[in-house]
Formats: sequence, C-alpha cells, structure tokens
Amino acid sequence: MDTTHMDRFFLSLPQACLVVHLDGQVIAGNPAWERVLGGASGDARVSSLDAVLHPEDRPRFREALQQLAAGQEAVVFDARVVRPGRADVWLEWSAVSFPEEQKVRLVAHDATARRTAELAARESARSVEALLNNLPGFVYRCINDADWTTSYASAGFQTLTGHSPEDLLSKRVTFSALIHPEDRQHVWDEVQAALDTRTPFLIDYRIVNASGEVLHVSERGRGVYDDAGQVLALEGFMMDVTERVLTEENLREKTRIIDEQQQEIRNLSLPIIEVWDGVVTLPIVGTLDEHRAAQLTEGLLQTVVQRQSRHVILDLTAVGSTDATIAHHLARILRAVELLGARGILVGIQPGLAQSFVELNTNLSSVVTLPNLRTALLACMQGATPRARRSDSKPASSDRVRR
Repeated sequence: MDTTHMDRFFLSLPQACLVVHLDGQVIAGNPAWERVLGGASGDARVSSLDAVLHPEDRPRFREALQQLAAGQEAVVFDARVVRPGRADVWLEWSAVSFPEEQKVRLVAHDATARRTAELAARESARSVEALLNNLPGFVYRCINDADWTTSYASAGFQTLTGHSPEDLLSKRVTFSALIHPEDRQHVWDEVQAALDTRTPFLIDYRIVNASGEVLHVSERGRGVYDDAGQVLALEGFMMDVTERVLTEENLREKTRIIDEQQQEIRNLSLPIIEVWDGVVTLPIVGTLDEHRAAQLTEGLLQTVVQRQSRHVILDLTAVGSTDATIAHHLARILRAVELLGARGILVGIQPGLAQSFVELNTNLSSVVTLPNLRTALLACMQGATPRARRSDSKPASSDRVRR
C-alpha cells in the first residue's frame, strides 16, 4: 500500500479504519482493518466492503451509504465481517461522509462481546417469557392501590380472564374490577396484613372473567420494598383453581350425603319408639356384635335421658342367634339403663337365649321378663296409672275395678 498519501493518524489507529466511495468500493484500509480480515497487508485487500459483510447485514450497510449520500453527516450501525475459516466478528461501524470528496470514512470497534451479551440477554428474556407464558396462570407486578394498577402481566392473564395484558396495563380494565364484589374487601385486608408484617400472602378468592363467568383463583405474592421499608410494588403469581374448588365442593357434598345416609342407616338400626309417656321400646333384630351393641346402648341411653323414660322394653322376638355373646351384650344394656333410673323389661326371650343368660350367671332380679310386647305395654300402662293418680282415693279405685 502506498502510504505517501495516507494520514499518519489513520495508519496508527488501533481500530479498523476504512475509506470507501459512496458505492461501497474500498479506497484504503489501515493495518488494524487488515488484522480484522486476518491476512497480511498485501492479501487482505478487498475491492468492496459489501463483499466481506455478512449477507444479513449488507442491507444495513447500503442503507447507511444512502443516508450519508442524502446529506446525513454520520451513521452508526452494526455489521458482521465474514472471515473464511474463522468466526465472524461483530463490528460497530461509525461512518462519516465527506461530500466534497464523495468519500466515506469508517471506524470499526469490535462489538462481538456486546452483541454476544445482547443475544444471551434476549435469549434469556425469550426463555423466561416462554416459561411465564406456559404457566397455568400469570405473573404480575402491580402497585398497592385500590385498582391494583398493573405494570406487568404475562400472557396467561388473557387465558385466565379473557382480557389482554394490554387492556390491564392501559387501565382499560382494572384488576380490582375483576375481583368478585363479595371478595374485594377480603383480598384488600389480606394483602395489607401481609405487607404490614412483610410476609408473603396466599389468597383464594373469586374473579369474574370477560364472559361473566365466575372463576376461583389462588394468588401468591409479596411486597417489594425500598431501603426505607416503603412498599414499591407487589409481585406474584395467580392461577385458576376453579376445577379444584368445584371438585372439593362436590366431594364435600358427597360426604354430606354419605353422612346423612349413614345416619339414616343408624336410625333404622336403632328403631327406638316411645309408645307411651315414659315408656320406650327397642325391637332388636338380627345379630348383636360389639359395634352394634355399643350403638344400641348409646342411642337408648340418650333417649332415656331426653325423654325421662321410666320403662325400657327390649323386644327379643326377632333375635336370630342364641349364643352367650348376645346375652352378654343385652345384660350390659340393661345394667346401663338401670343406672339411669329406668326399669328394663325383656320380652320375647327364646329358650336358647334364656339358657345363655343362665350360663352367664347374669343377675336379672331387677329385670321384668314377659312373654310378648303387648303384655309388657299393658303392664307399663297399668303400673304408670296409679303413680299418675296418686292422690285418688281407694273407693274411686275400687269403683273403677267394679266398672
């Protein structure tokens, strides 16, 4: 290269420098430019800068030349230089035109590190955005005001509410307006309590989407504070839990129905009937195991206390088994009844069951045994009548007998 006409400063700059015509033809380049190309001084010459630029970046270079030709004094742009056998290098080009010479001088700074960092940042942002957009809900940042004024909402906001994030950010819709009217105060109180204690909050409540449908959501968030402890913003995540809530409600309803059915079954298995004032009867049907005996005892004792019963008739006519276990359970029921001050009456005892009572050596001296329920009811009624009419005279009683 003939250096007699080259500016000494131009040659000594550590940055790559070029002089080109307005059509992109290279007039001269300094040693730093030759090093960028990776060749010796005599081998690194190119006739056109356009020829060594990456194909994707050539339009930007041509646009810069057009801007300079149109009178713009300086243009800055990024473009890659393609180096065969080596990695492409990103350069930041500063171009200045000299209209009187119809030339453009360019200085190039290595921008590879910056562009790599920018690319990594964009990729990271893209990855984060993709992650946020695939969450079953949306991430937000908002101000702690009555409207929950929002500065960021991920794309999931539209999936959940039917409104676009832009509607929320531009305040065409406020999040406060989306909260179910009955839940707004609850949400406000819960968030303020968490902010006061600087703890995260977790709230389940209802919102109304763009279609008017009521949805159940779960929100988890926390406050962002400045150095003075003042609340700057709220950040958190919200997701649709409608299906979970409806499933739980359905489960609770089914559980309630099962409980009611079980209670009905217990009531059917405890057919305790108050047949007369102070007289209750309990027909015992089928086998009597430990669990059923406990149920019978509990139900019967509650009835005795509630009704202030004086007589309890156990009808054993339909007891199928006659083993000692049943006799043992019946004896326990009778003793419990007597402890409450009521009198136990057994009716319909079968021979086998009577033998079991004898073998257990059960003391039934205080228990009345009668052949059937009719006889027991008559005995209770006759036994109760004199007590109910204790003040009556004997002649009146005799007269009643004669009649």
